[in-house]
Amino acid sequence: MAFVWSYKGKIKQRQPYFQELARNFGLGYQEKDEEGFVTFLKDIKIFKIGRPQKQINNIVFSEEDDPMENFYFFDYHYVISTGNSTQIIDQTVFFGQSKKLLLPEFELVPKSFFHRVGEFFGRKKPDLGDPWLTEKFLLKTESPKVLEWINEKEFLDILERNPKLRIYGYNFQLVLFKHRKLAKRQTLQTVFHSYRTLYEFFKSRKDFLKGGLDQAK
Repeated sequence: MAFVWSYKGKIKQRQPYFQELARNFGLGYQEKDEEGFVTFLKDIKIFKIGRPQKQINNIVFSEEDDPMENFYFFDYHYVISTGNSTQIIDQTVFFGQSKKLLLPEFELVPKSFFHRVGEFFGRKKPDLGDPWLTEKFLLKTESPKVLEWINEKEFLDILERNPKLRIYGYNFQLVLFKHRKLAKRQTLQTVFHSYRTLYEFFKSRKDFLKGGLDQAK
């Protein structure tokens, strides 16, 4: 099919940029998902969407001895079929896991057009603390700790530079991506640096352990 060849060509063009990223940051690189990484991700909410034939390519990854202390940055491709229509989704994803990420479950996502329309017609706008954050994002969580963390200046500074970013956290795992967006080749290293900084931000919060345990009770 035409879109398959189009995707393969796109991935091939992006390879040198991921390889350069890996070299510059001292990380590993794989062209294809040779170890069934996509199967490992299948139980995570956002990776359940779409047909089973998902693809992961251009994988940049850390190489820690402990497999529970690694992160991955890659292009993710999947297809959604509804009736007679087919949607092809390509996006660049950062997935990190660490024993320091004992997170309460949360989702922070940009407001959609429909949310904005609803608010215009009187739907209550949840207060996230920071006015810009309240205007632009929705937060789903049962933990008040998450609200504290996302109002910290370090976090807000990065989010303001990435206003389309979606963040999912639960237990030892953190996922960051922009929906239906491949990171531009020319800004790939900047995007990666922002995502990795957020990953380290969450790992370094001393209240994470307490927050995770409170959520588990």
